[in-house]
Amino acid sequence: MAQQTVTLDIREILKSAHVAHYALALQLRAAAYDENRAIDVQQVRDRSETPLAQLLKSLVQRGRITPKMREVDMLHAEFHDAAGAVATLINAGLFDEAIDELATGYFAESASELSRALCYFGVEIA
Repeated sequence: MAQQTVTLDIREILKSAHVAHYALALQLRAAAYDENRAIDVQQVRDRSETPLAQLLKSLVQRGRITPKMREVDMLHAEFHDAAGAVATLINAGLFDEAIDELATGYFAESASELSRALCYFGVEIA
């Protein structure tokens, strides 16, 4: 029963990660369209305290390292780097460039790849 509870908790964290990363994309998009430069770039870039980062760290500490987990960790870092780059564009007043990046650039690619990897990782954990 304890293993089932842990698996359910991991699934909930993965579901929440999908929502949180989507919400961050919406926040960046809204800031770009509203020309709101009040985005904290460091906060956007910092993934260390997110529930997903904490989950991955916990799995490493317990020796539950898999190739898919490593991929999720790498893609999570790339996503936050890309989000930070978009936040930097917004802070610089480069709103059209930020909107393009959100729609079709590296940010869009990294968000898509992270989402896909989270799905596969959830299946692996099940």
